[in-house]
Amino acid sequence: MITIATLFSVAIAAAPGPKEPTGKGGDSIEGTWELVSVEEKGGPAMKPDEPETLTVKGDDMVFHHRADDIERVKFVIDATKSPAHLDIKLKGGICHAIFRVEKDELVMCAGSNFNPDETQDRPREFVTGPPKDRPQKGKLLFRYKRIKK
Repeated sequence: MITIATLFSVAIAAAPGPKEPTGKGGDSIEGTWELVSVEEKGGPAMKPDEPETLTVKGDDMVFHHRADDIERVKFVIDATKSPAHLDIKLKGGICHAIFRVEKDELVMCAGSNFNPDETQDRPREFVTGPPKDRPQKGKLLFRYKRIKK
């Protein structure tokens, strides 16, 4: 099982982002989210081996894998696109992903292991598949549920 820690084991670069990022329908991506499942290459959705959370505030995403394993990234979204675009700023480039927020669920889909890629590598659907199906389908799909205060 791939963990978020494995996917974000790169150095991070800074970039400005939106003040109040939202998905389609105006549901905010800001908040704290618990990872519910990860799907890879069309396989079954798997629960994470360990609890993992994601905190989004402003243009910052902070992935909490364990107390001693935290990954920080900057991001920019474009909710005018369908599906909404999520560009994650990494050292060496941008990971072009898609996302949606519906009430208390956040879904992110990427065409790579959150490595820098090209704009045309962005998935077009919230499903995964083998390499021959890309970029239409993604490589990884993450489902989160909002942690209520």
